[in-house]
Amino acid sequence: MNSKTIGDISEAFCTAAFLSKGFTVLKPYGDNNRYDIVIDRGSGFERIQVKTAKYSDTEKCLKISMCSSTFHRNKKHKSYAGEVEFIAAWSEHTKKVYMIPLSEVDNARETRLRLHPAKNKQKKNVRMAVDYEI
Repeated sequence: MNSKTIGDISEAFCTAAFLSKGFTVLKPYGDNNRYDIVIDRGSGFERIQVKTAKYSDTEKCLKISMCSSTFHRNKKHKSYAGEVEFIAAWSEHTKKVYMIPLSEVDNARETRLRLHPAKNKQKKNVRMAVDYEI
């Protein structure tokens, strides 16, 4: 499956998750925006960039890109800071959607959501997937 189709599937699952929670979902016309969808939870519009969470079997976590990549063209990554409020990610592995406030990731390229607590009981700087589920 090509990356555009994978992205379309993730967007469809995220849209369905937001609709099932009773949110209004808006879709901008075209593919030239920094956000994929806009939601209204009753307190105003929030821009959302949709990503596909990748499961890491070695780390037992979900990895989610928090920036756009033009690495194939100019080897650069671009933050969504100031352009979206949330990253929403669909995981094929867990069959769930996660919503991460961009303000929590401090311009990181990637974030990880743990599916299970750390064996060493570490809690500092650990994001548990369950805390971000839609």
